[in-house]
Amino acid sequence: MALARPCAVASMHGISGVSHGVEPAHIAGSSRPFATLSSKQTPSTACSSTSLRAEMHWGSNRPTVRTEVSCNLNNSGREHGHRKRDRKESAARQRLRVSFKSVDAPPSASFSSDANESRVTKRRNEDGSDATELGLVVGEMEGAVLGGSYGSNGYGDLRSNAPRGAIAGARSMTLSDADERKGSLSKLAQRPTLPHRERAKRKSNREDRPKENISPEVKALNKLIAHAETAEEILTLYEKNGSEYNGINLCTTFHRLSKKMQGASREERERCRADPRTRRLALQLEEHVEHFDTQALSNIAWAHGKLRHGSRQLIARVGVAAVPLVEEFHAQEVASLLWAVAREWTRALRRAPPGLQPPPWQTELLETFAAEVAIRLDQGQYLPRNFHATIWAYATCDHCDRGFLTAMAYAVVDHAEELPSHTLANVAWAYAKLAFPAPHMYAAVLDAVQRRGLVHLAPLDISHLLWAMARFDMRDRPQLLTALSRVSVRKLAHFTPQALSNTAWAHARLEHHHAELFEALVPHVLASLPQFSPQALANLSWAFAACRHDSPELFDAIAKEATSRIGEFSEVGLAGLATAYANIGRPAPELFSALEDVAEAQLETMIPRTLANTAWALVVAGRIRPELFAKMRARMVVSGPYSPALLSQLFQVDLALQYEAPEVKTDLSSSGDVDRYLEVLWLSGSLRGSAAKCWNQAKHLNERHVSAFQADVSNTLMAMGIEHRCEYDEEEFSIDIALLGPRVAIEVDGPLHYTVNTLQPVGATKFKRRLLQRLGWKVLPVPFFEYNTYAPLHTKVAFMEAKLRPLLTSLRDSMALRAPGGAPGGMPGGALEEEGEEE
Repeated sequence: MALARPCAVASMHGISGVSHGVEPAHIAGSSRPFATLSSKQTPSTACSSTSLRAEMHWGSNRPTVRTEVSCNLNNSGREHGHRKRDRKESAARQRLRVSFKSVDAPPSASFSSDANESRVTKRRNEDGSDATELGLVVGEMEGAVLGGSYGSNGYGDLRSNAPRGAIAGARSMTLSDADERKGSLSKLAQRPTLPHRERAKRKSNREDRPKENISPEVKALNKLIAHAETAEEILTLYEKNGSEYNGINLCTTFHRLSKKMQGASREERERCRADPRTRRLALQLEEHVEHFDTQALSNIAWAHGKLRHGSRQLIARVGVAAVPLVEEFHAQEVASLLWAVAREWTRALRRAPPGLQPPPWQTELLETFAAEVAIRLDQGQYLPRNFHATIWAYATCDHCDRGFLTAMAYAVVDHAEELPSHTLANVAWAYAKLAFPAPHMYAAVLDAVQRRGLVHLAPLDISHLLWAMARFDMRDRPQLLTALSRVSVRKLAHFTPQALSNTAWAHARLEHHHAELFEALVPHVLASLPQFSPQALANLSWAFAACRHDSPELFDAIAKEATSRIGEFSEVGLAGLATAYANIGRPAPELFSALEDVAEAQLETMIPRTLANTAWALVVAGRIRPELFAKMRARMVVSGPYSPALLSQLFQVDLALQYEAPEVKTDLSSSGDVDRYLEVLWLSGSLRGSAAKCWNQAKHLNERHVSAFQADVSNTLMAMGIEHRCEYDEEEFSIDIALLGPRVAIEVDGPLHYTVNTLQPVGATKFKRRLLQRLGWKVLPVPFFEYNTYAPLHTKVAFMEAKLRPLLTSLRDSMALRAPGGAPGGMPGGALEEEGEEE
């Protein structure tokens, strides 16, 4: 019988000792069912005892169910003398053995609701008794989700599906969050990741696998290996007794060798890896992989991840052997295995060309373990200390599993206050790298980190947090950004080159220019410039250019370093480097010459974005090599599609070629007919037409208005008696203030036209001035930092006269038409009378 949604009221005294309950008196007598739950815990390092009294009221027309329950929670099997491998009931599983003293409910009692807060599954126990799996939301205020089972034998099992649920006294989510969580995780539970028949088949295969013989001799050898004090002693033992080693001895040797080499120098580690005994050990170990249990597989993977003294084939065999045993792995073993697989994958990426795909065994392993970890997270069976390595592994392998990431996000929210800041920063970085949106998790992570104080964050954690915030464009926390910037300044000496690049890039992406930070970055970057990767150099130069922070010493050093390593840059990196130097307006002839050579060699494989960016950067920098642009124009015609922003860039390229290099013709090194066809296609065809359309649309979308600065300059000119027009259109350009007679273009340049620290014009401003000069205009810049130093009108008049005098042979003779009555006028373009336009 389907009943209304249960209204549950809970009183819980958990680990924190705080009661969150409310009295149900205000709904007494209601026909809606509700529950009361009270609990009392006795804290203990080994065991917690919980007594519960539960009452379910069904209203006046239904009997009242009163159940007294006593529970014992086994927090740690290890304290009770159980081995880790044999532990079944633990704090991670949060499983409670429940004894029902009295059950007044009829055996057919059931619960249901429209929102699926309650779930009931009936089954038959092995002893023939009926059992009902009951899941219901307890706590309208707290939203803790409990599950339980009971049968005719009077014993049941009660558990919480939250990592720290109501019984453990942990933080509970609101009902709306609980609904969202269960909606996502219920789909996960229904995923056929490992069907029943397949599980049975794998279990049978595990039982049929041969086991390693653990004889007294094997134990004695293991004891010798474990007591060896150096790596050389371990290898000497292997050389002497290796023929007698079985799989357990080989695994112990492989693992202990890695342990002993921790803290060794790079040269010592290289010698150990190159030692013939080490290589022979790894080859011999491969033959025994399929006989190992989960702990041995995890130890082998971890050891190889640390020392890299195995082979890719060894890790592949470990991964294949681990998949059938996925349910037997403990959380720490899962984290170690996944971490090692990710480490091996990063090494493979460094050695392989771009576009390398993961091997099938790796994909299967990640998918299988993602489903298993997600289920354990949902049931509270995955310890928080393993979150870091697990999520890092999936982000490093670029493996996005929505069910796993959803479960991990909720687990992080539940444990945000107890997770170390390093783990929180790593989680934020991982979700940003996988581009998986989890706004509630990000909010919980940032809040937890901010409450603890940012001064305790490690440099890498600061870099990860900033990078994650930039990836998801989190500009709604300016105070946190400023605080992170200040902490970064104090710790820059401990930043890695990649962290320095990421920090600068994040600030630029968030449009948060912190002058002190960017000034402090310069000496640290210069000190470690050869250690920067090509992409890090491109990102760093782009960040400084985007923030308009000019540093001649830094840009010259980056240009020199990038020129010497130009062949190491990717296509995207080269385009970003060229765009950065064009934007900042910094000349770098040797770098641009090298960029032109590489661009010409890679032209046939360039994607539309890098092609448009590179062409735009070259024309803005004034680097127009006719033969290169002839080929680039031909490539532009046959490539695509182009976004509106890229089409606007291409139109600016066309304008530059039209005014500065009209001799550039389309060239495919083919027949004249093809050349003429492409030339016509470019000049009057769809590409140029689309580019011009996008350019004009962008101009009209940006509402043209006269700024206060521009109006002030116009008033000064009016006081001088100079006729002029504001926002005058000349071809494809808009001139701030135009003197039509002498063709003087007065460009009223605000802060965005200059670098923030050196007050030099940026590349786009220089580009516009250059093209206006090509159109026959005399360009007169009026910088904000010069004009704003004058307050009285007569001082502004004197300033403008001094500016105009070099451009006009006679200031009085060159004045344009005066307004009627002798009053000068400054009118927007198009509003001037016909007489004025003729003159």
